[in-house]
Amino acid sequence: MDLGLSPRQHVLRRHIADRAVQTHRVVNGRTLSPFPAEAGHGGHTRWTRGWGPRRSSICLALQHLLRASEANIEININVFPNAKGCGMLRSLIFFVLFASLVYTVSGQTSPTASNREQNLRDCLDGFEACDRSLLTNAQAQQIADLQHDENLWVCFTGNGECNHSALTPAESKNVATVEQHRNALACETTIGICDHALLTPSQSEAVAQIQKEQNKLNCETGASACDYSLLTAAEIAKVHELERQHNLLTCQTDPQLCDQSLLTPMEAKQIATIGYERNLLACKAGDGYCDDSLLTPSDSREVADVRRERNNLACEADDETCERSGLSFEEAKQNSVGSASVRR
Repeated sequence: MDLGLSPRQHVLRRHIADRAVQTHRVVNGRTLSPFPAEAGHGGHTRWTRGWGPRRSSICLALQHLLRASEANIEININVFPNAKGCGMLRSLIFFVLFASLVYTVSGQTSPTASNREQNLRDCLDGFEACDRSLLTNAQAQQIADLQHDENLWVCFTGNGECNHSALTPAESKNVATVEQHRNALACETTIGICDHALLTPSQSEAVAQIQKEQNKLNCETGASACDYSLLTAAEIAKVHELERQHNLLTCQTDPQLCDQSLLTPMEAKQIATIGYERNLLACKAGDGYCDDSLLTPSDSREVADVRRERNNLACEADDETCERSGLSFEEAKQNSVGSASVRR
């Protein structure tokens, strides 16, 4: 029967007068069917195998649903008997949809769970990547409690930046008290940053006295900068005397750091004698800096004799420091004989 359909177009209900519906494809203008059609009374076409108007509406609906599925599966339901065919078709469609659902869940559940776990870790670590919309209500509350406790700990210890806006009124009061005590400790021990604006009047008085004593100690010991404006006249005189004594000791032990202007004439003479003896010893020992210009003629002869004896011993020992050019003829001859006997 030619219904005037284009190739690959399905036969729908509206194409047939007696409401018989076929799902077979149309090829070259002819409808293909696995079962032949017979001529009925009145010229109407009678469809074999009982698939005419007796076809159930549920079977038709399932056929359209299957035709619209993404699987693009073409099934000719006319190969089944009337009741049994629709039942088998419903079972097949259910199996296809269930398999598709399982595939979708198995492909998407794992990444989603992984993303949620990573997001939970980001929230626990306080990273900006934390997305609170992915948290459950219980997780969001737990994260908020943990972050509040961490901020409270920072506020109490001062180890970090405190977010005062996240504190309750009672917590803010306690934190303010702790911060005031911490500031007073920093001011009194001079360790840390001191904010004088946070001190009470009694604390300010105590801190001022401590700073005065600390400055006096710095002036007397020279351990740090000295503010003479905080000293009394008697304290200044005492500090100057201590500075002179410190300089004298420095000149006696380390001439390079000595301030000669602070020495008395007698102290300067004493320091010069110490410097002369130190230089003579360095020249004799051959260790350290020797200034030959500070040696007297007799000192120069004595130093020359010591250096010659040291060089002679080095040559006898065949040491690399030996300077044979500095040996006399007799010393060189004696060293040669000694070296030959040693080799034998």
